[in-house]
Amino acid sequence: MVGFILEPGVAKKHLIESGTGVNIKSLNQQALSSLKIPIPSLIEQKGIVSKLNGLYVNARELEEIYLKKQSHLDELKQSILHQAFTGKL
Repeated sequence: MVGFILEPGVAKKHLIESGTGVNIKSLNQQALSSLKIPIPSLIEQKGIVSKLNGLYVNARELEEIYLKKQSHLDELKQSILHQAFTGKL
């Protein structure tokens, strides 16, 4: 998924509408109008996406390993308990 560009009008609307119960005196229309949101170049965005996809794959692999290890530990626990209760330990 490629990142999106947030238009200044959208950012302004979001900041104004999302404020609840607190009055920030230094936050005014002029400050909002000059709000700049840096957007990486398309090449940088693709690089970020590529890195995130790689991290996602790594996380899934680690999760798979963890689940297998957990299953093996559960089996070991059951085996030890069985041996203990049958006097084979």
